[in-house]
Amino acid sequence: MVATVDEFKVMEKVTAADDGTLTLPSEVRDVLKFKPGEELMLFETAQGVLISTKKRIVNWALDSIGAELRANGVTLEELIESGRVIRGDLLWEMYGIRASDDECCRR
Repeated sequence: MVATVDEFKVMEKVTAADDGTLTLPSEVRDVLKFKPGEELMLFETAQGVLISTKKRIVNWALDSIGAELRANGVTLEELIESGRVIRGDLLWEMYGIRASDDECCRR
């Protein structure tokens, strides 16, 4: 989907300092709901640069993965079980350990 100008809101103008530092206005900080010292992520897009908190991006990614799994009829339980199978195969292939022999893998 191609974004249109109508989909964007110009929040504030910022100016880069000589050392490249950007100070985000309080309105932007309030919308992003980030705390001092929290990591922000910058993404280059066709329209420019997207700034978001790491937490917001991770939540978006997890929501997208969940939606894709549901669309394909995969339950969380099935996903977890397939991870156990893959982990067991890797333990055997890489270390010669059967998952059932490894107490750390039992719950």
